[in-house]
Amino acid sequence: MAYRPALITLNNKKYVVPSWKQVPLETTLASVTEAWEKNRPRTKLDDIKNFKIEGRPYVVTLIDKKLFCTCPAGTYRKKCKHANSIANKIKDKYEVVI
Repeated sequence: MAYRPALITLNNKKYVVPSWKQVPLETTLASVTEAWEKNRPRTKLDDIKNFKIEGRPYVVTLIDKKLFCTCPAGTYRKKCKHANSIANKIKDKYEVVI
């Protein structure tokens, strides 16, 4: 996940965080944010696929070859039986990293 940039001034030096790169004192947050927006990696909406688990209120989402599930196990442990089940069903159609 890419975090939005912020500016911090310490000891009369200005830094962009979270990378902690030093920038000129006259740098504005608007200019840093504009550069960040241009260069950040994007996921096309077409690349995001949702799969409904039959009989369950959970949704498994495929983003950048990774599966994410809305169930408690998927939320906290990042792996769950729902995502594994979907991975087995879609492995021939989509590239999935488990």
